[in-house]
Amino acid sequence: MVQQAGIKIEKVWNEHFSLWLFVFTSSITCGIVFFGALVGMGYMLSERGFTVTNISGILLGSLPYSFKFIISPIVKNAIARQKDKCLYIKRTSIVLQIIMFIGMSFCGGYTKESYSVIIFLNLFLVTLASSINDLFADYIRLRYFTGKRICVITSVGTIGFKVGMLLSSVCVLYMANYYGWHNAFIFVACFIICNTISSILLRFNDTRDDNVKHITTIKQYFTFYKQLMAKYGAISIVLLILLFKISDSCINGLKSVFLHQLGIDKISFANISQFTGIIIMVIMGAVSSICVYKFGTKKCVYISFLCEICACLCFLILSLVKTSIIELFILINISTFFLSFSSMIYRTYISEIADGDINSYTVLISMGSLFRSFASYMGGIIIDHFSWSVLYAVCCIFTIICSIAIIKAKIKCIC
Repeated sequence: MVQQAGIKIEKVWNEHFSLWLFVFTSSITCGIVFFGALVGMGYMLSERGFTVTNISGILLGSLPYSFKFIISPIVKNAIARQKDKCLYIKRTSIVLQIIMFIGMSFCGGYTKESYSVIIFLNLFLVTLASSINDLFADYIRLRYFTGKRICVITSVGTIGFKVGMLLSSVCVLYMANYYGWHNAFIFVACFIICNTISSILLRFNDTRDDNVKHITTIKQYFTFYKQLMAKYGAISIVLLILLFKISDSCINGLKSVFLHQLGIDKISFANISQFTGIIIMVIMGAVSSICVYKFGTKKCVYISFLCEICACLCFLILSLVKTSIIELFILINISTFFLSFSSMIYRTYISEIADGDINSYTVLISMGSLFRSFASYMGGIIIDHFSWSVLYAVCCIFTIICSIAIIKAKIKCIC
């Protein structure tokens, strides 16, 4: 029986090898670009004397990730119109990967604040290319894998994304410490070539005809928003997404800048925050799944409210009290523990209220991403005009007020 299972797995692997490889390497590329912008560029620009407002404004260049719900139908319809879908995905993804490689290679070369607009446009172009490339991987994952296989391919994609995170955060910081930022970004950009190789090797036969529809309009997305708001309550949804995203954006979005201003060098930052943080995120994925299974989403959502408040308090303490490197390590990883749990519960919660509708899920995730991007920018303004402690205090108070308001409102979707 074991031997038969082994033969079956080997057969599936041989049939779909190029698809598995493409999804895996595309996820690595997505992790490299997203976390390279969030962590590597944030720390580099802070080190080069850019103001926090300017840094958070530049990082708005990652907005294409937030607008994937608009890009998605355009990509889907473009693929549907092609006779040879495999050739179209292969050629387009190679062009996109070349754009990402060139863009990432230039990321470490900007030294003056006067280049802010150019840095923003470069980041925007790279993240736009990454978003479209990621949508090709999603198309393959959802179209050519069914049943239990889709769980496996999703796990493969998640592992690829974590590998990309590790490369773009830990490796970039280590390389930058010894060889400079420009060489560090070129080194990480070279891993995008793995995605190009997988694109060249991509093979699949698609004999199915797609019913080509007109591109979904923005008006239709507003219809999804209206339906969701009517079903669950506008205030409830906005408050919940704000609650989950404000702490995340003000802590994770600006963490690299904050730690640099505390005097933490690149190697210490990589060891204290990034390497252990990724391990904690993986562990909390399992822990949150067990908690949802045992206690249900409703109770876990309420627990996550407390986690958000505790994470804000950890950073408030760091901004007010001078700590040793060990205390810093403990507080940062405690906050990572809380935010990782909260993030996993947020994803589960969004999946449940979307109720299997991919459009509703995409719209809600995009809403959260938009809040995150603009909250980081507003956080940068608060820091430049006041201080880090004011930002974390405001974040903590806002989180408490949101939590109380949500509990008092008795939200339909979790009650």
